Amino acid sequence: MRIGVVADTHYPEFLDEFPEAVFERLRGCELILHAGDVGGPEVLEKLRRLAPVEAVRGDHDEALPDLPRERILEIEGRRVALVHGNRSRLLEEPATFIGTVSLGLLWPNPGAVYQTDRAAALRRLGRRPNWFEWSWLQVIRHRRRVAVPTVGVLEIGPSGIRAEVLPLD
Repeated sequence: MRIGVVADTHYPEFLDEFPEAVFERLRGCELILHAGDVGGPEVLEKLRRLAPVEAVRGDHDEALPDLPRERILEIEGRRVALVHGNRSRLLEEPATFIGTVSLGLLWPNPGAVYQTDRAAALRRLGRRPNWFEWSWLQVIRHRRRVAVPTVGVLEIGPSGIRAEVLPLD
């Protein structure tokens, strides 16, 4: 079974358009797992055009209160856990700080459709964010390295599990 894995789409929260490359990379999947920070219900509707979707709620999903925080799925005889992975502030803030002051050189953020590049930072600054986000965006807009947006594909079969990370560029 071919399974698409998506996280941190943040549409329409931070993305003005849903990336067409997501559909290109996940074409042919029989199931799509969304690991949170969906953004809005329109994301799940768009993904359902490709395949059934199972999703969990991330820390930016206030608009989707009916999504569970975690799910355990049985897929091809394997148990698959789906969780956004919200870290405590004791971990999240130092990790964000290190990624920020290194201008993206030490950024621990793989597997997200939305990545904050200079243009995204400037758009978000135009929305008049709170002081913490404003401060972070002032630095992050000068990033020297921006992680490439990605999705994943899992293939689960009798011979095991194969995972692949696919860039959206």
